[in-house]
Amino acid sequence: MVYDFGLRLKASRKDKKLTQNQVAELIGTTKSSISGYENNTSFPPIEILKKLALLYGVSCDYLLGMENRHTIILENLNDRQCDIIDNIVCEICKEFELLNKNIK
Repeated sequence: MVYDFGLRLKASRKDKKLTQNQVAELIGTTKSSISGYENNTSFPPIEILKKLALLYGVSCDYLLGMENRHTIILENLNDRQCDIIDNIVCEICKEFELLNKNIK
């Protein structure tokens, strides 16, 4: 069991301003299961883990403590909105590269 898992789950749920009951309902499980996951007394099956990651807008790796990055879910956006986000990310990457060149 990953020590950080329950803490990350609970923090992600609270970031979305959801109750354990709401999460359980949204992903098709029980409140007691959500409580067990958040308290590290049980671990969700892979399908539930994927649903939790999608619901919270994070990766499974993030929930498992393997990375600290958040993800952006683009599935409900239209092509124009996806292009805007892509352009913003590209600009940030360019700025980051310039910053790194100036530091060296």
